Amino acid sequence: MRGLAPKLAVAPTNASIKLVDGKVVRTKAKKGRVLDVKASTRALAKALRGNARKVKLVTRSVSPKVTADKLGKTIEVNLSTNRLTFYDGLKVRKAYPVATGQPSFPTPQGSWEVVYKRMHPTWTNPDPNGWGKGMPKSIPPGPGNPLGTRAMSLNASGILIHGTYASGSIGTYASHGCIRMFLSDVEALYPQVPEGTPVLIHR
Repeated sequence: MRGLAPKLAVAPTNASIKLVDGKVVRTKAKKGRVLDVKASTRALAKALRGNARKVKLVTRSVSPKVTADKLGKTIEVNLSTNRLTFYDGLKVRKAYPVATGQPSFPTPQGSWEVVYKRMHPTWTNPDPNGWGKGMPKSIPPGPGNPLGTRAMSLNASGILIHGTYASGSIGTYASHGCIRMFLSDVEALYPQVPEGTPVLIHR
């Protein structure tokens, strides 16, 4: 009977949103099953005593560890459409237009996460000897700040989701790799995004 257990077992499926071969795949939670060895052994013994030709083995369901309500928040950035989609569990809560990286400074594709959040951030020149040459070392919060009023840093080096005063750039490939949003949009999204939120970037 114990030898049958692995063959009859079906692992539960956790709810997830993941990048698979460059595409976002949403998976619903699904229960699995395991063979109840003791109960099935008793059923088999009873069947043998009664000369029964069939015996129904006993299985029990196994719940997944991650259901949709435990999945949390996820951000998807589609570089082909320049849209950011915000998920709560498996449901789309809101989609926002964004600007992403210029061809010479592409936004990096992959699975990242939000590691740091700042309100009214100070901009620090990330490349003073390159594209930032001739620009200040830093710019304080205010209308001239390239990060707008909110910034969320990813674990992709130098990449942020942030607001912009250059609202005309939204929908285009205009940044040095960052994901720009309208100020009103980033201010609405910011409080809903905890640190650790997955960010899936693809084309």
